[in-house]
Amino acid sequence: MKAALVQADGRPDATEVAGATFYGTCGTTRYAVTRMTLGPAGTELQGVAFQDGGAYPELLVDTGTSWTLITRSATPTGCTASPVLPAALRTVWQDCAVLAPSSPAPSQTAAAGSSCEQYYAGKVFVSAKAVTVHADGSAVLTGAPVTVHCGGPDDFQFDAQPGTTTVDLAVGATITVVGPTTASTPLAVSKLPAYVTSGKAESDVFLVTGVPQVLTGTEQGETYEATAIAEQFHP
Repeated sequence: MKAALVQADGRPDATEVAGATFYGTCGTTRYAVTRMTLGPAGTELQGVAFQDGGAYPELLVDTGTSWTLITRSATPTGCTASPVLPAALRTVWQDCAVLAPSSPAPSQTAAAGSSCEQYYAGKVFVSAKAVTVHADGSAVLTGAPVTVHCGGPDDFQFDAQPGTTTVDLAVGATITVVGPTTASTPLAVSKLPAYVTSGKAESDVFLVTGVPQVLTGTEQGETYEATAIAEQFHP
């Protein structure tokens, strides 16, 4: 079904944002709200279509023959304001509340079994300090390891820790940063070094999608082989 949603979206090299698709049926009509981003094979030019509101949630409907894109939300989070989406589904989906990489984290308490802890458990974050890009398009990002403090309402924090985290970005790795509207925006690997050192980054904290490397000899710190990094938004 996700492949059908991508096809209905129609943008070259679009791919569904993992964990951001809501699906349901009312009567005989199927509805879906999802978010799309540029796939790893996409070009910088194709990525323009996902800038600004291009990465916002979109509503698609299937009445029995094929999925059709109805509208895209005017905001980076939630469902859409379209009256086409049944209110019952909007309620069941809790207004499409999803912890996508660029979305603010929940402000729930740990004592209540916070979904904040559940969402961030096992995830790897790095506070980026420097990036080196290689001739083959791969890159190495270095920075400080980061932990997440969930706390109570309005007390969510990314906390940089002592030490060094090294992220080996594979050729074709997906890089997203927080745009001016807090939506995820694709960034070419060639532009990552300047972005990290410019001081214009929204947070400089990146979620790492990858696997840890086994260090040998005198190597220290944490090293990951990564296929994607996504800058995190924090209000």
